[in-house]
Amino acid sequence: MRSDDRRVVVAIIGGGFSGFMLAAHLDRRGIGCVVVEERVAVGVAYATDEPRHLLNVAAGQMSAWADEPDHFASWFGTADAFAPRRDYRAYLQHIRAGLSPERVTVAPARAVGAERDADGGWTVRLDDGSALRADLLVLAQGNQPPEPLPGTEALQPPRYHNNPWTAAAEADLARAAREDRPVLLIGTGLTMIDSVLSLEAHGHRGTITAVSRRGLVPQSHRFDRRAIPEEIAPPPFGSLMRLWRHVRCETRLRDWRSCVDALRPHSHALWQSLSEADRRRFLRHARPWWDIHRHRIARRSARRSPRCATRDGWWSRRGGSARWRTAAT
Repeated sequence: MRSDDRRVVVAIIGGGFSGFMLAAHLDRRGIGCVVVEERVAVGVAYATDEPRHLLNVAAGQMSAWADEPDHFASWFGTADAFAPRRDYRAYLQHIRAGLSPERVTVAPARAVGAERDADGGWTVRLDDGSALRADLLVLAQGNQPPEPLPGTEALQPPRYHNNPWTAAAEADLARAAREDRPVLLIGTGLTMIDSVLSLEAHGHRGTITAVSRRGLVPQSHRFDRRAIPEEIAPPPFGSLMRLWRHVRCETRLRDWRSCVDALRPHSHALWQSLSEADRRRFLRHARPWWDIHRHRIARRSARRSPRCATRDGWWSRRGGSARWRTAAT
């Protein structure tokens, strides 16, 4: 195993949005780092080239720098619009182009292991047989690809794709759209919205059915971006039911979006204050409802699905579970 004699301060495993922005913040502070990433990317979410795939947050709240809240809005040209994600990718690439090559380097490889050194540092092993040494190690690997659904072992592309973000899946989705084939989407969350918009962009006029256990879909943002009063943000409660009652009371007094957004800076403390039983209860029962209210979509994206459903009746969503049966040959 070849070893890099140069020791860096920070080794970052993963060059998506989190890893890249950590490197950018370290660069601002004059701290050297190496980013281990085999792909040239700034995150899967921003890899799309489809202009209908929008950010889920208005431009005025998407600055890469906390001390420059208008940084992205100034670059993009407006604060209120929901920018295409490909434009945000260009923004991140603009930031990356300004990083110091002396402080931030990229190792185009895949990390396959890491060991703690006797002096407290780290040795990171790469798939090309080399290794690098660092004082600190950060894992920024992002979301892992989805696991195959049980019972889908016999299903193969182009009729079935477990991960919609691969090049093959996107090509087959475009082909299905051009041929107006019926499409079944498992899940009714944010990825479903993206898939419907992609199908529409390719001219699909066939049937689209989206299935999830509860049939819940992401809610939309309101038109305005009024400031959220600090006084509605609650302190830690220690009980899921007490927190739930507080939110219910607040939503009777103001728009529910304000209540959900007010919890955002306190979510970590609130989670830590809950018991293990309450955390499990939240994940088992409440998380789907929290997700569709917390992770909202642009109104322009939300308008497309209902319009399609009422105009031509070709889009539908259902609550339930999927079971697979392969046809006999």
